[in-house]
Amino acid sequence: MHLISRLALLLVAFAAVGCRNQSASIETCSPGDILDISCDGTLGIRCGGDPTLSICDATFVSNPEGCSRSSAGFLAFDDDGGEGLCPFVRGVTCPASGRIAINPNPFSSGLSSWSCAYSIRRAAFAP
Repeated sequence: MHLISRLALLLVAFAAVGCRNQSASIETCSPGDILDISCDGTLGIRCGGDPTLSICDATFVSNPEGCSRSSAGFLAFDDDGGEGLCPFVRGVTCPASGRIAINPNPFSSGLSSWSCAYSIRRAAFAP
């Protein structure tokens, strides 16, 4: 019985941590929808360290790690728009492709400890 309690506690701890340092990814959305993308806690997810978020139309990047402010199809970037040092990209319009590339990164290449498990929601208001 004691082993089962430990396993249950381990599972709860794993679920509480969730995704840390979320990898860059391609996400789908409905073209024309206005989106908020955040890892600042406002949408229920937190960040650690000093991350940034870059958002691109996925049609123009071969992989999501290639999404940056200098990319073709660049849509948005944020550094500290949320709580503390956490990014919050407000009011991104989902492109006609219905696919966005999201690329979380540390603010500086020397920052070894950071996290940004982002969430996406339809914005309540257009910017």
